[in-house]
Amino acid sequence: MTTPVLEQPTQRVIIVTRTGQGITAFGQTMSLRAWALTSGIAPATIYKRLKQGLPAEVAVSAPVRGERVR
Repeated sequence: MTTPVLEQPTQRVIIVTRTGQGITAFGQTMSLRAWALTSGIAPATIYKRLKQGLPAEVAVSAPVRGERVR
């Protein structure tokens, strides 16, 4: 069973579920974990950004505020 994904010019509506639905940004569809590993942003941060309605491109690429340097 597939969940419909609403496509808008900015791809604002992305559905992320436990069934493995992907996040599409920059023409690529990957899992939340894969985007986190690729971008270096925590999965929880990406998830919260998407829940707040940010476009997928911003959610997976915007720098994290107050990022700690190790």
